[in-house]
Amino acid sequence: YGGYVVHLGLVLLAIGVIGSQFFQQQKDVTLNAGQETEIAGTRLVYFGNIDEQLSDREVITAQLQLWRNGQLQQYIYPSRTLYKSFENQPASQISITPLYGVTDFYVFLENPGGPGQATIHIFINPLTPLVWWGGMMMLLGGVLCWWPEQRKRVVTQRAVPKETPKEVMA
Repeated sequence: YGGYVVHLGLVLLAIGVIGSQFFQQQKDVTLNAGQETEIAGTRLVYFGNIDEQLSDREVITAQLQLWRNGQLQQYIYPSRTLYKSFENQPASQISITPLYGVTDFYVFLENPGGPGQATIHIFINPLTPLVWWGGMMMLLGGVLCWWPEQRKRVVTQRAVPKETPKEVMA
């Protein structure tokens, strides 16, 4: 059964890769504090940036609300870190939010424009979790294939000496 599980995992992985690339939606937008944008029925409201100065780096975090079907889903905080010892080369912390169990919602802060402005990239990747589930199924199938099967023990019968008639013994 391990081979079947591995192949089913491979099918899930392929569907996830194809679906996440073929049906991906993306949007680039520059927002000022209080503005909002919408993509695929999901609304993002931008509140501004938090600029945190540390001894070795500067961390700029955008504050956003994620709304779906008129209800607040959660706050998300994509950020950008500038390391002073590496000539202010940025490192991004992307906000990844799962939607409906089979869609990933990525928000990437590209350019913070001061405390009240940000340029963000939004990606909606449907079926991305199928890539992870498929990989896990392939791993499980591999373990099932490698698991040692329980061997049946062959029982041999010993020859039982026949009783000899009493008259032969006399």
